[in-house]
Amino acid sequence: MPDDTNFVIADLSRLMRAQFERLVEGQGLGLTAGEAGVLVHLNRCGPIRQHLLAARLGLSGMTVTNYVDRLQKAGLVMRGEDPTDRRAKIVSLTPQAALPLAEVSSLGKATWRIARGGIDDDDWKQFIRIALKMRSNLIAARRSEAAGKETASE
Repeated sequence: MPDDTNFVIADLSRLMRAQFERLVEGQGLGLTAGEAGVLVHLNRCGPIRQHLLAARLGLSGMTVTNYVDRLQKAGLVMRGEDPTDRRAKIVSLTPQAALPLAEVSSLGKATWRIARGGIDDDDWKQFIRIALKMRSNLIAARRSEAAGKETASE
C-alpha cells in the first residue's frame, strides 16, 4: 500500500478535477473549470497580484492571463494597478461574480458528495485530519528549505 500512496493521491486529484470539470461544463455557466478555479481562489483570498494568483494556482502566468482576460470580458473580474508597483496588476472580483460563484460552489460540493459516497462521518473526519496534517508538513518543509537557502547565501 505505501508504494501506491502517491499514485492514489494523484489519481484522486485527477478524478476530482475531471468530475468538477464535467459538472461545470454541463451546467452551461459559460466558464471553464480553470476560470471557475480563478473565481473561487479570488473569493477566498481577495484581490491579489496576477502573478501571485498564478503561483498559488500552480499555473503558468500565460494560462492565468488568458483566464483573467476572459473573466474580465465577462465582467466577473477586474484588473487594477497595484498602489505599491504600478507595473503590477491586481485582480479582484466584481459584484457580477456572485451568482456564478454560488453555482461553482454548489458544483464543488456536489463533486465532494459524489467522492464521499459510502464513507461514514468518522472515517471522513479522520481522512480530512490526516490530509490537513500532510499538507501542513509539506508547507513546513518548503518553508524550512527556503529558510535554509537564505541562510546559506548570507
